[in-house]
Amino acid sequence: YLDQKKYAVKRINVCKESAYYMERALTEIRILSRLDHPNIVRYFTSWVERYEPPSDDDATANAARITDGSAEALSVFSCEDGTSRPPTISFYIQMELCEQKTLWEYVYLQRHVNEDIVVTVARGVASALAYVHAQSIVHCDVTPKNIFVTHNNVVKLGDFGLSVYAATRTSAAS
Repeated sequence: YLDQKKYAVKRINVCKESAYYMERALTEIRILSRLDHPNIVRYFTSWVERYEPPSDDDATANAARITDGSAEALSVFSCEDGTSRPPTISFYIQMELCEQKTLWEYVYLQRHVNEDIVVTVARGVASALAYVHAQSIVHCDVTPKNIFVTHNNVVKLGDFGLSVYAATRTSAAS
């Protein structure tokens, strides 16, 4: 850590032939980079790494990537065409680290949540959604697993992987 800070890094693996998943990853990055709100997980930067599988027939068994001098196994996953193989492109998104837990974990571990916490969560999520909607973005996946709590108990909406730009309204007369 050169800057002495911890960050969350999300990795999205995509087959280069998968136009749909490639566009989903790029849309998430574009959306996150536009958002700046105290109740939304902060975006810092993103980057892409390409992986070329080995030329032999057993590419999945030999799939490895070198990162900081150590081999990291690449997971095999399904592509649009129904095949399973190592990813060929990985998108990385560097974001604010919400050190506490997700709302789901918080509720599960507490077993009892007082009214003040419920109000704080509702206000934080409502504020984040109002801001997102004002930017013509729809989150599409607001769940307790996508609501995070920071070390100082600030509620943050995250994981914009299914988000879309809202359709522009046009009048019937035009």
